[in-house]
Amino acid sequence: MESMGPEPQQPQGCLGRGRCAVADFTTATNRRTSFGYINEHFMMGDSELAAMRRRIVECCQADGGELAAIYIERVETSPFAWRALLEKLADSSGLNVVIVPGLHHLASIGHPIEVRNILLEFGANVLVAAQGDRVGRAAHK
Repeated sequence: MESMGPEPQQPQGCLGRGRCAVADFTTATNRRTSFGYINEHFMMGDSELAAMRRRIVECCQADGGELAAIYIERVETSPFAWRALLEKLADSSGLNVVIVPGLHHLASIGHPIEVRNILLEFGANVLVAAQGDRVGRAAHK
């Protein structure tokens, strides 16, 4: 298998509640690349955030993709994670998917449908990590 470049280093503290907003899990593969995006709100606790991460991972597995990163939009640094996601998508080639816990997670950026259309322009389909038997439903037809 041909290498796709050096493995990115995982920034320290990315899975914690610190300032860093990206948890990077990139691997070299030919599978579709998936990115998670969570918009944290000021009342969100650690358990709710962990549950959203699990839903994104489960959705990615159900969709057959390879999870590259979960971008978490922190209240105090918004829109840092959104910009980082768009930069990653702009630099990426191939099939990409952005997985959100719900379309409302895109609302801080703009109208969720318009934001979804921006992601489509960047070559990324959008999946909603719904619970239960609806895991991995597409956010567009």
